[in-house]
Amino acid sequence: MVAVDHGARLPDGVNSDKGVDRLHNTITKLMELRAEDYGTEKMALRKGWIQDVVEILDPHQNPNAYRCCQNVLVERGAVCVLVGLAERGVNDCVRGKALEALVRVAFGNERGAEAIAREPSLPQLMRTMCAGSEIPNRFAALQLAQAIAASHGPAVVHAVRGLVPDVALQLAECSFGMIPRAAVDVLVSCSFHCPDAVADVVPWSALAGLVAENETRPPWLSTDPLSVLTCGLLATNLLCVPEPPCEADASAQRLMAARLFEGRFAEYFLLALEAAVDRCEWPEGTGAFHSMGRLADSACIMASHGHSRKLVGAIPHLVRMIEDGLDANATRSALRALRSLCSDVASTEALLAQEIFRSEILEELHKSGDEHDATELLSYLSIAESMLLGAQAALDAAGASCQNAPSVFILAELFAAFAPLDREVQQEALFQALCSVPILPSAAHALASRASNVTFQAFAAHVYGTTQLCGLWPKHMEAVAAEWARLGDVPRLPSLATVTALFERSCKGNARVGGDVILEEVLPVLHLPVDGEVIEHAFAGIRGESLVFHSFATWISQVCSRVAEDELKKKIERESEEAGVSG
Repeated sequence: MVAVDHGARLPDGVNSDKGVDRLHNTITKLMELRAEDYGTEKMALRKGWIQDVVEILDPHQNPNAYRCCQNVLVERGAVCVLVGLAERGVNDCVRGKALEALVRVAFGNERGAEAIAREPSLPQLMRTMCAGSEIPNRFAALQLAQAIAASHGPAVVHAVRGLVPDVALQLAECSFGMIPRAAVDVLVSCSFHCPDAVADVVPWSALAGLVAENETRPPWLSTDPLSVLTCGLLATNLLCVPEPPCEADASAQRLMAARLFEGRFAEYFLLALEAAVDRCEWPEGTGAFHSMGRLADSACIMASHGHSRKLVGAIPHLVRMIEDGLDANATRSALRALRSLCSDVASTEALLAQEIFRSEILEELHKSGDEHDATELLSYLSIAESMLLGAQAALDAAGASCQNAPSVFILAELFAAFAPLDREVQQEALFQALCSVPILPSAAHALASRASNVTFQAFAAHVYGTTQLCGLWPKHMEAVAAEWARLGDVPRLPSLATVTALFERSCKGNARVGGDVILEEVLPVLHLPVDGEVIEHAFAGIRGESLVFHSFATWISQVCSRVAEDELKKKIERESEEAGVSG
């Protein structure tokens, strides 16, 4: 991944008490107001008090103390006053300033978001603002919903579900594109809490449109990196929603899932994850600071839906998230994400390469006894490493007899399709696992019928062989694989997996395939001619004998090569004749 310069870092906001005294004075004045004063001209004259709160809580104007001031406002119980002013303030200016102050309270502050979410009048406030207020205040209300939904507390989870319908209505706003774009941002955050609630109110066809990067994307939604990222995160969370009963909706859901990785979402996701760990905005200049924990949760979802390979680049960032230990929730999310990503062998190898992380950080978390996820990940890595090393030793010992065998990495990928590397493939799945290598089905069946559950190391030993065990690959496949490697790309030449399956089907339970079956069944399946000089010469070569697997595969390869040569020769002659006529 290309290194990029990140934007501004989010200040800590706890390094001084600047503004605290001023805030106390302002809060005292605000709390002296009676509820019946909110809608009077008396409040209009005092809107400067709310402006003071906005300035003191602004990370840009008060970077060293804004978080301290957020906590002061919550502790003083001033949230209820701001909510009241936002709902019942005398004019749009007062209501807008109160909304802006509430956004500042909730920004990146769990306590602030929880306090606002607990306010009984919050649902009515959001409904009023989203339904009929002017564009600036409607936008401010969506910003408030976003700040709340970006938090995690129990009151937030309850409140968010009620916010979704009002927010979703804003997607229909056609006059001002910033409104539906802000609504999408809110729905993304809501989907981390209740993806089902989002799916209940937003049509699947619309959701599929949000992740499109072509003309089917809504006209108000650009394909800038931040928009692609946020819409992709929304789609990622909705992968967890069960398939809808309506076929049209189910088709749109599948389209959404397919589009998710067709564009640049995965690339932008990795860049956003790196910036989040650095506590920087991404993209630069947007003021968007992404949650480490939420991005880790998204990685976990993507991995569980088969997209681990696209996220191998996330591993060093997730590792650093755990090493930094700045957020306990983010640490747990990162541990779960790493474990999910390890369903992919490339991710497992990438994480095994993080030796210091494994031996120090992960081991320390495991020994603390408080991190079950760390213990589970450490156990998986230890077993997987042992399995991979054992398999590599078997392949190295096999030497030339497995020169054309699948590598340990490829063999591990094939095994992982049936069982994790730290588990055993069940006996009933062993046959399919061996055939995928490929191993001749009859030989695979013979082993599977007598073997019990098999670890990856044992699986590799059966394939490659050991000093005590004759490997299935050297015995049945190496000579054929060597011939296939020698021939290279030949038209109609079947893959090794196809030729083994075709032989098994054609021999009909015997160890050989007769010439009549080859003529009537095999050649048509491979789209090869059944008459002509090449075929006559090929059948003359076997003199009516039935063929074992190696002879069968060699005969097929020779026929494919000669047919290809004959067709090329005829093509050259035809082109030469046409050129002569033309001249």
